[in-house]
Amino acid sequence: MRKIAFFIYSLGSGGAERVVSTLLWDLKDSYDITLILMSEIIFYDIPPSIKIVYLERSVPPEKGFFKLIKIPILSYRLRKIVNENGIELIFSFLNRPNYINILSNIPYRNHKVIISERTNPSAMYRENTISNFISKLLIKTLYNFADIIVPNSHGTAYELVENFGIKEELVEVVHNPVDMERIDKLKYIDISMPCPSSDFIFVNIARMEKQKNHKLLIEAFARADMENTTLLLIGDGYLRESLHLLCKRLSLEDRVYFLGKIDNPYPYLNTSDSFVLSSDFEGFPNVLIEALACHIPIISTNCPSGPAEILKDDYDGSEPIEEVEITDYGILVEKGSVESLARAMKILRYNETLQKKLKSSAKSRVLEYEKGKILKKFDLLIKKV
Repeated sequence: MRKIAFFIYSLGSGGAERVVSTLLWDLKDSYDITLILMSEIIFYDIPPSIKIVYLERSVPPEKGFFKLIKIPILSYRLRKIVNENGIELIFSFLNRPNYINILSNIPYRNHKVIISERTNPSAMYRENTISNFISKLLIKTLYNFADIIVPNSHGTAYELVENFGIKEELVEVVHNPVDMERIDKLKYIDISMPCPSSDFIFVNIARMEKQKNHKLLIEAFARADMENTTLLLIGDGYLRESLHLLCKRLSLEDRVYFLGKIDNPYPYLNTSDSFVLSSDFEGFPNVLIEALACHIPIISTNCPSGPAEILKDDYDGSEPIEEVEITDYGILVEKGSVESLARAMKILRYNETLQKKLKSSAKSRVLEYEKGKILKKFDLLIKKV
């Protein structure tokens, strides 16, 4: 069998890590697979047959600049792993593994290189810091040396080509897969809702950090001022306490509920009336696909990248939207606008016809992201190089 490797920083509880775990299970009988990690964190199950090799055993968090200056050393180590194990292809996920994967192959071209870009680089590195400047420079300098570049959204693909000078012929978009069978099993598990009886429940699932902009969501919920309406916040993070204080200032303590991190959020999606994404930027938000799988109407900021192409047919990554736009499969609102998000929440809250339409359209839309269909695309890319 062909010897290939999947290379990612860790197998923690993120979206890219979940995709790698899924690929390991799906491809284990077709290839001789090595999993290359930079940290010992393993959250997802992996097949017993998979060989694990550690490029290093780092302990996060690491400082950004220090992480970057280690790249040449780690690239040399990766080249040795390739030679010692006879690896023919490395498929890497996330930025640092991508840099290391490409650099390890220059100038010797010992293995084929596929890299997966999981976020919008202009948004990710928007702040004016030395490490962000270096990261953007590395993308511009290194990415064209890859054999295939796999963004998980058309918005990110557009960014790479238009703003980073990446050759369009190298770019192959493959969206994230959704395991509908697994979600269908998990979403019907009985739960006890933490809030009193409510006519309408909005729900958000996200880490409580700046990128996810829970502050916008809470302020929009307050601005909308809807009777018998509840907001559930699932997730945890360093901003949780400040968001609690914001709810207290806005007199929302009995209408906004902080549920913390939950291993199985699907029953809450299945029981709620609308999912709201308030992020400033994403790569490709898995949670929107999971909300579609639970047939729940979606409201999302039109942030880069992913929401517009999930919620609109034939979106190419560049088309602007209105401040509030009812789309084929949800509602898109202007990024960062409290007024637009509040208006969208009120529109959906009081329009039962729209609610039924979006629930119905979710059933067909989610089929585009079905696991088997997406994994076949990954396998075809591996076979291509």
